[in-house]
Amino acid sequence: MFRRFFLFVLLMAGILFSGQKTVIPCQIKLKIAGIKDTTVYLASYFGDKILKIDSLRLNHEGRGILTREKAQKEGLYLFYLDEKNYFEFLIGNDQQFSIEADFNNSSRNKFSGAAETEAFRDYQVYLSNQKSKKTALETRLNAIPEKTDSVKILREKISDLNSSMENYWKEVSEKYKGTFFSDFLRSMLIPKVDDLVLPINAKNQDSFAGYTSITSSKIIFGIISISPGRNDPHSFVSGKIEQLF
Repeated sequence: MFRRFFLFVLLMAGILFSGQKTVIPCQIKLKIAGIKDTTVYLASYFGDKILKIDSLRLNHEGRGILTREKAQKEGLYLFYLDEKNYFEFLIGNDQQFSIEADFNNSSRNKFSGAAETEAFRDYQVYLSNQKSKKTALETRLNAIPEKTDSVKILREKISDLNSSMENYWKEVSEKYKGTFFSDFLRSMLIPKVDDLVLPINAKNQDSFAGYTSITSSKIIFGIISISPGRNDPHSFVSGKIEQLF
């Protein structure tokens, strides 16, 4: 009787476990338009170089599935073909997602299946739009005489763009609080002058505050580059200050 019961338990356990799917820590389904029978590379930044992590062979339809036995460290990555054909994306906590990309037109890149990865793509699009607006305003600004009312108006519009960018960083980082993407956005924020605490016995405090305000207004138009710069291949900042838009 006991033997029959034991065999029954083993049988039921086998049925249960056979129905479970193996969880793959990291799986990225990729399709690249116009590319076929080609090898691309999963890569990340390492200092001023691009570090290849894995390779993926695309079939005759430009499709492939990259599977990793261990979860990738959260950070910014690239799918890289050569120095002219690559695109950046974010790998967050959820590492099961799909990408449809076009090396010739990055605006067509689509990401689905992972919230952080999708949100980073939205950020890339928003940043690109803001950059285009700022470039247009600067072109107009450089084409008119310095001492005109239009100069003040255009500078205010550029300042408004900067404020919009800051608000975006704050709102979206709060929405994704506790994630790599949130930390990435928060790294862009510049401390306000009001947050600075000067020693009581500091001389010329008003002058120092004024200087800091001017300096901050200049720095705010700079972004900590997400391009090469640090020795940590998964670092999302490089320490190099570049133009914001």
